[in-house]
Amino acid sequence: MIQTVAAAAPTEAEIRAAIDLAWSEFPRDDPRNKLAEAVEAFADPIRWKLNDVDLEGDSTEFAQLGDAIWKDLRPSEAARLLELLYEAEKRALAGALELILREYVDAALTFAGEHPEAPRGPVGDEPSV
Repeated sequence: MIQTVAAAAPTEAEIRAAIDLAWSEFPRDDPRNKLAEAVEAFADPIRWKLNDVDLEGDSTEFAQLGDAIWKDLRPSEAARLLELLYEAEKRALAGALELILREYVDAALTFAGEHPEAPRGPVGDEPSV
């Protein structure tokens, strides 16, 4: 039976380590995967529907809708647009992840400050007592 002990409140590093450990132990449940899909989806209207980009392998069905922001982009222009969108996705994903983690870490730290003597379980590779 694992016992918990009253100890000093966990630090931000310990809270983040506990989150990282949970994600590494259960990678299929890692919410970062769904977050990445959601962030990518925000670019889809620009990437696929709102520009008439005819790159090799791309569908041109949206070009017939007549609501594109850009029409008949040159391959170099289309490639640059896609590159900029990809860079924006990476920044958005990193920023969103940090914002979400920051909010939950702040909540945990607030709880720890309000209840510093609350029993703690092991964190990461810390042995249980």
